[in-house]
Amino acid sequence: MNRLELDKRALRQVVKETKTSVSVDERHIEQMMVMTHIESQMVWINAHTILMYHALPDELPTGGMIDRWQTLGKRVVLPRVAGETLEIADIACGLSTDNRYHILEPQGQPISPDEVELAIVPAVAVDPHGHRLGRGGGYYDRLLPLLHCPTVVAVMSCQVFDHVPFDDAHDCPVNAVVTRDGWINTDERLSPVECSKH
Repeated sequence: MNRLELDKRALRQVVKETKTSVSVDERHIEQMMVMTHIESQMVWINAHTILMYHALPDELPTGGMIDRWQTLGKRVVLPRVAGETLEIADIACGLSTDNRYHILEPQGQPISPDEVELAIVPAVAVDPHGHRLGRGGGYYDRLLPLLHCPTVVAVMSCQVFDHVPFDDAHDCPVNAVVTRDGWINTDERLSPVECSKH
């Protein structure tokens, strides 16, 4: 195992230990604040089809955002594992945990990544430059280059670090990071003037 992989493994362990101190109530508060920040952005206001994810128990909760955005008329799509890649499907056809990782995945027909107008993705850790650390499977690093829309990591504030180990050859950065503390643009193409309705 090379130094980069050792650094990634060490950071994953740090985050795992840190997240154990975040209570259920604190997670809910973070979700509400993150949702407010996202909904203030023009990229969210203008998007109809939004790629979201169903959070695992140790992640920022996303169920409330998914439900709310559907009631507001957004088309919410989710990823599902297909071999070594992720494909995207509409949640309107239902969800199932009958899969390799026993996580909620959509049951509809896959859609083209070109249909996604805003992608909100998970991370174990992220830095202000948009470098994200996943769980090690590389699924999102293979999906992100296929998307032609703004990509945003939504995490709890304890998951943001000054620097995240990053491999330019394989790891794909995101355009923005959002936590309870606010929205950070990591891509100059998403300027505050373009992104904020204020």
